[in-house]
Amino acid sequence: MKIKKVIIFALILLVILIGVMSFATNQSADMVGGFYLNGENLLKDNYVLVERDNYFIDYELLSDTNIIDSFNDTDSGYIQIFYKNSLYEINYNIESNTYIRENEKIYINLNYIKSKTNYNIEIYEKGEYIFADSIYNLGKTIESSKIREDKYVTSGIIKKIEKNQEIKIYNLDNEWALARLENNLGYVYLEEIKTISNQATKNINSINTNENKIVAWDLFNRKADTIANYVYYSSLDVIAPTWHSLDKEEFFTDWYLEEYYNYYKNRNVFVWGVFSNSFDRDLTSYYLRDRIRRKQSVEKIVEISKKYNYDGINLDFENLHYEDKDYLTAFIKELYIEALKNNLVFSVDVTAVSKSQNWSLIYDREEIGKYSDYLALMAYDATTSPEQGIGPIASLPWVENAVIELKEITQSNSIILGVPFYTRLWEIIENEDATYYDTTALRVKSAQSFVEDNNIPIIFDNKVKQNYGEKKIGNTTYKIWIEDDLSLEYRIDLAKDYNLKGIAIWALDYSTDELWLKIHKRNKK
Repeated sequence: MKIKKVIIFALILLVILIGVMSFATNQSADMVGGFYLNGENLLKDNYVLVERDNYFIDYELLSDTNIIDSFNDTDSGYIQIFYKNSLYEINYNIESNTYIRENEKIYINLNYIKSKTNYNIEIYEKGEYIFADSIYNLGKTIESSKIREDKYVTSGIIKKIEKNQEIKIYNLDNEWALARLENNLGYVYLEEIKTISNQATKNINSINTNENKIVAWDLFNRKADTIANYVYYSSLDVIAPTWHSLDKEEFFTDWYLEEYYNYYKNRNVFVWGVFSNSFDRDLTSYYLRDRIRRKQSVEKIVEISKKYNYDGINLDFENLHYEDKDYLTAFIKELYIEALKNNLVFSVDVTAVSKSQNWSLIYDREEIGKYSDYLALMAYDATTSPEQGIGPIASLPWVENAVIELKEITQSNSIILGVPFYTRLWEIIENEDATYYDTTALRVKSAQSFVEDNNIPIIFDNKVKQNYGEKKIGNTTYKIWIEDDLSLEYRIDLAKDYNLKGIAIWALDYSTDELWLKIHKRNKK
C-alpha cells in the first residue's frame, strides 16, 4: 500500500514538473525597442524623430557608427556625405526636408540616407525599432522554432516561427544563433535553422590593387628655366617633381617645366605632380577650414594636373594644426573623388605613426587609405634633433614597425615605402663649460665624402642593419649611420616581405649609381 502511494506521489510531482517546465519554456517576452546595428542595441531613445510620415535619424549616431561616411563642416554649416565616389552635401543653414534641428542636434531624413549607405535600414512600429544591417547571413527554419530572449530553453519567447521561414542571422554562439524576423530579434536554437547565403557588405570603398612602382620625388626649391643635368635610371617608373606648393595668392605655385616633363615622358616614365602645403600650418588652415576655398583648391589641383597631362597627383601635406585633422581628411576625400573622375592616379604621403600632433596624429590613416590609390609611407626622420635622441634616421626595426602599424590601421594593399637617400651627421662637442650637440643632414654622396676625408672607421650595426661610423676629432665626436646600397637592400627586401607596392626615393637628386644598381638588381629577383 505504501509503495502504491509513493508511486502516485512521484507521478504527481512529475506532472507538476512537466507543467512548470512547459510553462517556463513557453512564456512570452517583449523585445526592447531601440536602434540596432547588426543585431546590437546601441540606443533605446532619442535616436529618431517622426514628422510628416518621415523618419529623421540622429546624425551623430549615423556618423559615429559609420552608417554614413561623412564630415560635419561646422565652420560652413554643411554636412558632407561621401558614397560610391560621389559627394553629397546638406546645407543646414537653410530649412530643408532633408534634416531637422532640435535641441542643438541634427537629424537626417532616412529617405535621403538610404541611397547613400551600404547599410540596409528597416523601421518598425513608427520608429520604436530601427535595424541597420551590413553583415548577416540569410537563414531558414528547418522546422517550427522560436526566437527567445536569451540563450537557454527556458528564456522567454519573443516570436514563434513557422517552418521554412526566412530569417537574418547575425552571429553564432555555441548552440544558438542571434537572428531576426522583422522586428523580432533574439536567439534561435541552431539545430532548427540552416544558412542560405551570406549577405556581408563592406562598408568601405573598394581599395585598388595597383602595380608596383619605383617612385622618385624630385626636389625643386624654385622655378627652373632649364635643367643642366638630368638624372635618369632604367628602373624608375614614376617621377614626382615638387612644382606646386600652397600659396595664398594663387592657391598653388606653378613651376612646371615642359622640357623636364618631355624628357621623362619620352623615356616612358610616369609624371605625378606633387602638391604640398609648404609645411605652413596657418596657410593650410586658411584653405582647409573654408568650404569654398577647400573646394577651389581641389579644382585647382585637378585643373593643373589636366593642363599638364600629369599621370597622377601626389599630395604632400605635412605639419598641420591638429585641430585641422578632419578638414584634411575631407579635403583628401574630395580630391580623390575628382581625381578618379579625371583618370588621375592619387597618392598621399603620410609619416610613420608617432605621438607628434602636427606631424603624425593629423592623419586619419584608415580613412585616407580608403580614398587613395597609393599611400606613400615616409619611413625616415625617426630622429631629427639631439632632443629626440642620437641615432639613425631610419633603422630597419623602426621602418618595419612603421610598415606594420600602417598596414594594421589601413588594411591597405597599396603602400609604397619611402626610402631616404640622405642621412644625418651627429656632432657631440665637448667644451670645458658644457657639452653641445648638433646635427647636419647629408646626401649619400656627401656622407661618403665626409667619412672618406676624415678616415672614419666603419662597422656594421647589426641591430639597425646599417653601417656605422664614429670618430673623435679634437673636442668633437662625430657619429653617422650610413645610408648605402646595404641599408637600401634591407629596405627593398622588407617591402617585398610585406607585399608593399614598391619604394619611393627621397630624393632623386641625392642618388648615386650604386644605389640605383641595387634597386635594379633586387627588382629582378
